Amino acid sequence: MSEHERSIVINTPPEQAFRFLSSVSSLPTFLPWLRSIREDPHGDEVFGVAEFNGERQEISGFYRVSRTAKRIDWGSDGTPEYRGWLEIQPEANGQSCKLTAHISTGTDKELRPGFTQQRIESMFDQVMNSIKHQLEVQHAGELVGQERIQ
Repeated sequence: MSEHERSIVINTPPEQAFRFLSSVSSLPTFLPWLRSIREDPHGDEVFGVAEFNGERQEISGFYRVSRTAKRIDWGSDGTPEYRGWLEIQPEANGQSCKLTAHISTGTDKELRPGFTQQRIESMFDQVMNSIKHQLEVQHAGELVGQERIQ
């Protein structure tokens, strides 16, 4: 099993980070390979279209949000197994938070053709930096009146 974990401090209140990250519609904002995604209105299943190495693929899995724990769990039911989680913890000042994300690819071999462990590590870093940028610079998840910025 291949395991990867990253933590990053983001200068954004934890509630704002959680609003952004817990919304399935926000995923294409920081996952560059995800072209579209939609939720099953009756459960925690998600369905989407992704593009890997120029190849369009339909994907499905789950996206579970725990508001009390400020935790998100996701995964694919396909082969190879892919699962992950993300937790948001407030920093002492209350105006920033620590994001910890973990993914398990289910195999030490390539997740998909061309997805070596080194590439997965690089993509993980890019995603975490993209989340930080979206929250700190683009103010994603910020409430404006009753609406939130995507």
